[in-house]
Parts: sequence; structure tokens; C-alpha cells
Amino acid sequence: MDLPRQFTDKRSLKTVISHNIAGLLEMAVCCAKPPYFTSFVRIHEANLHYEDDALVLNGKPFTGIGYADFPNGRLRREVMYVNGFPEGRCREWHENGQISKEWLAERGVAPSKTTEWYGNGQIKSLCLREHGVELEYQEWSQDGELVTKRTLIEGSPMHQVLLRMRKLKAEG
Repeated sequence: MDLPRQFTDKRSLKTVISHNIAGLLEMAVCCAKPPYFTSFVRIHEANLHYEDDALVLNGKPFTGIGYADFPNGRLRREVMYVNGFPEGRCREWHENGQISKEWLAERGVAPSKTTEWYGNGQIKSLCLREHGVELEYQEWSQDGELVTKRTLIEGSPMHQVLLRMRKLKAEG
């Protein structure tokens, strides 16, 4: 079987496979409903606390879903934690039930993609990052007009940081 040229390099193929596996795992963990993942604990944030920078339940780093709600009982936030740190899909909602914010968390790294919405459902902003460095940011008014757009400039100090982070990750 002939692979497309970009997949003939073992590192490229490994990267594509790992990204696809990570996506499938994230979908399985974050999107599946019971009875598929009945072993995941879902705990109200009021029952959790921080020790150092990790979220803890009964003296142990928390693994499961932490959530908070509004006084009206509607869901305010839902975050997946692994060993006390956000990991995977995280979501927040407006009090009217409309989604407010969604991001993918990875321990120790700023979210790779963050999307925010206004209470009326209109998209508010989209931010793409790599290794915590902002690649692109767009923000819209409630009327849907693009009001802000930023893109990482090649050769800029932050671009140099990104190149160094990529190199460090590739080395090991």
C-alpha cells in the first residue's frame, strides 16, 4: 500500500496516528454517556479543594468530572480532571443554558483551542494556540462583525518561543 508522501516519514505518521488516537480517546471520555463510563466520578466543585496547584478530593488528586451550577440549578461549568489537573474537553455555560466557552485542556499547557459564545448563541471569539503561544485570535461583535484579528508574526519574539518549544518537544 502506498501512503501519501507526507506519511512516508515515520515521525509524521506517528504524529498523525497519535493525534487521531488522542481525539478518539477525548471523544470517548468526554462525550460518552453512562453506562459506558460509569466509573468516572462526577463531583460538585464545592466538595473539591486545591492543594498546591492540584485539585484534591479526600486528600488525593482528583480524577473525574468537576462541575458547578448556577443558583437556578442550571449547569455553569464542567471540567474533566486527571490527577488533579484539567485534561480534555472543558465547558462553561451562560445562566440561560447557552454554551459560553469550550476549550481543550492539557496539563501545564494553555488550551490549544478556545471558543467563546455570547448568551444569544453568536460566536464571540476563537483562539488557537500551540505550546501556549497564541497562533491566531478572532473576536466578533454580538452582531457577527469581526472586530479583532491577530495572527502570530513569523520572526517575532513569540514565534521564536514557539520554535524553541517545538524543538524541545521533538527532542524528547
